[in-house]
Amino acid sequence: MTPLTVSRQRSTASSAPRLVNILHSEWIKLSTMTSTWICLVGMLVLGLGAGVFAVSNTLALAADRGFDLPRIMYDLTQVAGAMCPVFAGILGVMSVGAEYSSGTIQPTMLAVPGRLKVLWAKALLLFTAVSVVAAIMIFGAWAIANPMIREAGMDVSIASDGVLSSLLGTVFYLALTGVFGLGVAAVVRSTTVGAIMIFTLTFLGPALSMLLPAGLVSTVLRMLVIGNGGYSMVQMAIPDAPFANSQGYLSPAAGALLVVAWTFISLIGGAIALRKRDV
Repeated sequence: MTPLTVSRQRSTASSAPRLVNILHSEWIKLSTMTSTWICLVGMLVLGLGAGVFAVSNTLALAADRGFDLPRIMYDLTQVAGAMCPVFAGILGVMSVGAEYSSGTIQPTMLAVPGRLKVLWAKALLLFTAVSVVAAIMIFGAWAIANPMIREAGMDVSIASDGVLSSLLGTVFYLALTGVFGLGVAAVVRSTTVGAIMIFTLTFLGPALSMLLPAGLVSTVLRMLVIGNGGYSMVQMAIPDAPFANSQGYLSPAAGALLVVAWTFISLIGGAIALRKRDV
């Protein structure tokens, strides 16, 4: 190796953008997309408003019959676990799909030859942004609903068994769904196809699994669809309940493993696609 070659390699290495620079660039792109704010604000308003409304409705209807903590937490998180992942996942899809559709992915990859750095930067920013908004949403819903619950004669404190894990499970499910959407978009390179996949896997699949008659198909859907895993994550854990039962219903821990697996697989697929295909 000649001194000139060594000098060129050192020059290339020193001029390669650092992760902090890539994060800054990706944040500018993410924060200036209209779809980013539509998805984040939509998730915030829907999850917070619907959660508080569901709790107040349960308190009104159950005044004579009574109610329990799992039911209250179910009402608080059910919309966040069912509808909000669509917003988070589509945001992940848009963060990559919009660049492919506009052609701006090409200058991005020219500026950062190490393509995986771009993918990791996008994933980190998505996870952080969705986590912050999801935390404001679900903890805000809990803070608004708790005085109503206390007035009805029941105190749902953050220290109550299963409350904090349910709230945090909601936050992490939504954040992971955003990253999952990113991986999906990196594979399919289409905003439309990616959005359809997110809707199907996070909302339509779980809904179908609940409507289908008991059998192998419905059991497999409950065991494998990411939306069912996430829906388990947002619920309170039932003491001594199985990790997963014969009907395919998952515990929060099993649901978390399923969601993490889906997210990991989508990111690996996205990484392979970025490395192997031309932009």
